[in-house]
Amino acid sequence: MKQFIFKTLVITIAALLMLSAFIPTFAESAFPDAVEAEELQIDIELFDAEGAKTFVHLLPGYGDSGLLLFLPSGYDRNNLKLTFPDKSVSINGVTVESGSKTDVFRNDGEYEIVNSSGKHILKVVSSDSLPSVYITTESGNLDSIHADKNYKESASFSLVDNGKVELDGAVLSYIKGRGNSSWKSNEKRCYNIKFDDEVSILGMKAAKKWALISNNMDATLMRNAIAYSAAKMTDLPYTVDFAFIDLYINGSYRGNYMICERVEIGLNRIDISDLEEANKKANSGIKPADCKKTVENNGSKKICWSEIPNNPDNISGGYLLEYEYPEQFDIQPSAFTTECGSCLVIHSPEYATEKEVRYISGLYYEFEDALMSDDGYNKLGRHFTEYIDIDSFIDGLIVYELTADQDRGHTSWYLYVPENSNKFFMGPLWDFDQSMENPDEIPPCILSLAKYQLNGGFDYNDPDTLTFTSLLCSHREFTDLLIAEFNEKESIFAGELNKKVSELFDLISASAEADRIRWNYDSLQKKDSELPKYITARVNELKAYYSDVDASVESAVENIMPSERDTSAIKSIPKWAVITAAAVLLISIGTVSAIFRRKKKHI
Repeated sequence: MKQFIFKTLVITIAALLMLSAFIPTFAESAFPDAVEAEELQIDIELFDAEGAKTFVHLLPGYGDSGLLLFLPSGYDRNNLKLTFPDKSVSINGVTVESGSKTDVFRNDGEYEIVNSSGKHILKVVSSDSLPSVYITTESGNLDSIHADKNYKESASFSLVDNGKVELDGAVLSYIKGRGNSSWKSNEKRCYNIKFDDEVSILGMKAAKKWALISNNMDATLMRNAIAYSAAKMTDLPYTVDFAFIDLYINGSYRGNYMICERVEIGLNRIDISDLEEANKKANSGIKPADCKKTVENNGSKKICWSEIPNNPDNISGGYLLEYEYPEQFDIQPSAFTTECGSCLVIHSPEYATEKEVRYISGLYYEFEDALMSDDGYNKLGRHFTEYIDIDSFIDGLIVYELTADQDRGHTSWYLYVPENSNKFFMGPLWDFDQSMENPDEIPPCILSLAKYQLNGGFDYNDPDTLTFTSLLCSHREFTDLLIAEFNEKESIFAGELNKKVSELFDLISASAEADRIRWNYDSLQKKDSELPKYITARVNELKAYYSDVDASVESAVENIMPSERDTSAIKSIPKWAVITAAAVLLISIGTVSAIFRRKKKHI
């Protein structure tokens, strides 16, 4: 019996290992980061600016030697200052003295370098057209920042645009990590930075806080930029501005990044009254972060707030809210959940008082009650359109439709409420790396979710039913307005937006190639050049769908949605659950088999 059990365990372990090999890990494991090459230490000063330098990277597994040098655009190829431990080295047969300026790296390609440690092959890769940003952390490394996303470290910041140095050595109050899935996906992380003073970057409006977006889940690097460009074409207020850059931190090339405006309330951001500042004035000497968090649980409607003693005179706004996954409720200082299962995090004021949370959650509950009714009116006799700015919601959802964003209104969707307005405004739009056929599966047109109106109710077991998008689109008075606006804008998307995509492709192509080499990935995602094809096809698809909504919805009811729910349910099963189930199954089979054999033996 012991021998049989041992064999069963061996077979079970082997089966689990085989099963694990067939389950995709996607981007959960970190890519190996580059290190400074000890055998070929060359520091290169690129510009007469603080921190504007780079060094030779050692990329494990890349080529015969794995040695690469990444150079930005705009540097003087005739005057690069090279510093290395040896007094001199030979580069393609040319002797170069340490600390001297040289034109040896005039062209991209491979160089043979001979130093005291031997002969090495170095590949030089350069960017083109983009500005470059240089950040030097106080510690000289990113170890603490990468170990803890919330760790803040002071730093200096310099920017070079077309060879011209700007913000030379500007003081950063901090650089820290940002993101959720993007933070975990690989070593090309996203960061938040904050300057001591407000600064304007590359023509964008001045502010202290900025985001450095890696786009590490999007091989094209362009989906966020395309979505923000589309939002600007709809005239959606407060759409984030952005610029592509090459990022260097502590002399290490980090790849192609977007530097962009943060989603926040402020004079040059979401220009509404700042309730967080009003809270500070009303509670002088009190640190909101030190105040106790209180949770009130009323079933599906949960609220949480900070026990801050004093309220400002006017608590009607401004608020900045974000739809988030339900687990965020437990880790945020201020938030609320709704009857339909939505979770809204209150980003501003981050530490809201009880009175403020009850006010803004109560306003949203009235809005949701109206959405859930057949006629769009809540128990107070108010129509859902009285609670929202129709134009911003329509423009925002048109961009959602165009890009086929995977988040489906569950996360990274922002609302703001100005003072004395009692209305929710959509925007700014954010985070579109999982859109435009990335991944390959495209969510159904949101208007197909109006099927629930035709079916006479909502399916409370289907999480896709109850997003604010599906609730809105169950009311034909809203969808008719959305369709009319799309018909007015579709020629702009098919023409001007596609032109913008081509411009972005040309702008970042050299930098994107350097990024792919730096992070050593060969993506299976759609190629950059296929994005215009996607936009053209998507516009035509939506035009056809919108031309007869009733027929399209009926078709969705009969064909599209059930199969997609079944598929998504299978895809949502975690890897550990599959392995555990397989283990239980195999052990059960082994146990039953053992019992059967024992009974048979005794018989």
